[in-house]
Amino acid sequence: MSQMQWRVVVSTVVALYLGGGVASAGPWTPARGHGQIIFGWTLYRTGEEFSDARNRVLFGNDGEFSKSEINPYFETGLTDRLTFVGSLFASDQGYRNTYGHLDNHGMGDTELGLRYRMTGTDRPVIVAVQGSTKLATGKTSGAIALTNGQTDVEGRVLLGGSFGSGERPPFWNVDAGYRFRAGDPADEVRVDAAIGTYVTRRVMLIGQADTIIGMQNADGRARELNPTLTPDYDLYRLQGSVVVRVAPRVRAQAGGFVHAWGRSTGAGGGVIASVWLEY
Repeated sequence: MSQMQWRVVVSTVVALYLGGGVASAGPWTPARGHGQIIFGWTLYRTGEEFSDARNRVLFGNDGEFSKSEINPYFETGLTDRLTFVGSLFASDQGYRNTYGHLDNHGMGDTELGLRYRMTGTDRPVIVAVQGSTKLATGKTSGAIALTNGQTDVEGRVLLGGSFGSGERPPFWNVDAGYRFRAGDPADEVRVDAAIGTYVTRRVMLIGQADTIIGMQNADGRARELNPTLTPDYDLYRLQGSVVVRVAPRVRAQAGGFVHAWGRSTGAGGGVIASVWLEY
């Protein structure tokens, strides 16, 4: 991968997985002293869930869950190979049915991590490793739980590269990790993949597939009104988006996602939007 290709890809792929925190950003790392600040927003709604048998089941009494979340994210190159990343969350979440409405809002958990690129930028496949932790800084009181109130630690291997030559080549990346979860929730295997291609000099199309597989070692507890906080679940998520460069160091992203299949979690979908600033 040439230096021009490297700069184009590294300035694009990092913003793709904001819905997953810092867990997935591809193997690319910014140069020392450079990085990005990204402001993401997600709106999610569902009136049904995946059962333990993986069937779609409607909530009773015309129930619907909604979640509007903002997600500031930052990353900075400590060296050309080592990157510090962080992600904050705040959300407004609600559940309504024919009998009433419950709502809660506040700060979510904080995620911090380090990503180290193991290979040079001239390799056809770039390899990196990442370690991250989710700190239990989120609000746990209220009618609807916003977080599980526990700490996660994750290790991840990240692979990526580009197709062919040119100034703006299509790119791909595949990441896989294991997330150790303290407290009630089950540990998780996470696998994420993305492919992107430019359709003009300023516009890129992105397709993503994200997978979470619960290890079924959760401690038993009652299910929450929040279907995104079940202690042991599987989820297969598909997302498509458009990325537009609106200024030399500013990009905007908009798209939608769907929970295509799962177990013991919400079966909804939603929209995303983000703006990120390169420095």
